[in-house]
This record gives sequence, structure tokens and C-alpha cells, in this order.
Amino acid sequence: MLEQPEKKPYRVFSLWLRIFHWTMVLCVTFLFWTGLYIGDPGFSMFVGKEPAEAINSWFSMEMIRRVHFGFAFILIFAFIFRIYGAIRYRGDRLLPKFRKRLYWDGLKQTTLHYLMLPRQEEHRVLRNSLARTSYLIVYIMMFFEICTGLAMYSQIRPESWLAIVFNPINLLFNEYQIHII
Repeated sequence: MLEQPEKKPYRVFSLWLRIFHWTMVLCVTFLFWTGLYIGDPGFSMFVGKEPAEAINSWFSMEMIRRVHFGFAFILIFAFIFRIYGAIRYRGDRLLPKFRKRLYWDGLKQTTLHYLMLPRQEEHRVLRNSLARTSYLIVYIMMFFEICTGLAMYSQIRPESWLAIVFNPINLLFNEYQIHII
């Protein structure tokens, strides 16, 4: 019987990347659900309760807003540290390398693969170009989410430094448009 060579574990994603990935996933999940509740408290099946009961319950608007803001600030810090990690630790770079021909070839091959179209050669990569591009788009969207969220949050105290920094967003769009973004 032939002896198989011992397989060594290969860590694809670093601990740094895993921690911030799952922190951001949990924050976005909580922000989504608390944001739905803030936008329309009736969806929570608490319609018909006495107002005094709702104020003292865990699902009061004040409590949900605090949870929402708490997760929002955790997301902001995780996002900042994730960007720092991408700059500091080159192995964690998941973003596209637009200058390299390998990126564009990989983008073409991966797109053909997902469209189930025949290809001439087999193209296998650990982090494909299409995934790298989607990471970039997600980070750009998250950046805009953070900016518009801070713009809405800064409306609470218009004299604060946060309002001074994010007031141009409030001047550029009306409140409804900011909520939509």
C-alpha cells in the first residue's frame, strides 16, 4: 500500500480577516432588523399593545434605537480596522488588482464559468477576480451606508462636530433620499 504524504493545513483567511468579517456580518444583520423596526414598528407583531407596555418592554423604540446605534458604531470601527488590516497585512488583500492582466483574464474566465459557457482552458484560482470585484463593491456600499447613517445620526445634535463633518450630505439630499441610500 502506498503511503500518502501528510497533508499540512493551509489557512486561506487569517484570523484578523475572519474576526472582522464575522463582526461586520453580525452588525449588518442587526442593523437590518433594527432598521426595519425603526422604519415600521408594526411589523414586529406588537400591534394592539398598550403604549405603557410598549415603552417598558424590550421592544421600545428607545431600546431598539440604542441597539441600532451600538451596532452601527461597532460596524464603523470594524470597517476601519478591516481597511487598516488590508493595508497593513498584504496577505489579506482581497481587492482587485486592476493593473494586472491576470485579473482581467480571471474576470473573463470566472464570468464564463458562472454563465456556464464553454472555455478553452481550465482556470482555477483561490480568490477569483469576480469575487475580488464584489468585495470592492460591498466595501464601497458599506462606506456610503456609514456616511449616510452618520449624516442621519448627526441630525440629532446639529451643533456637534459630527454634524459639521456630515452636514454636506444632509444639504445635498433630503432626509427621505438619505434613508433610501
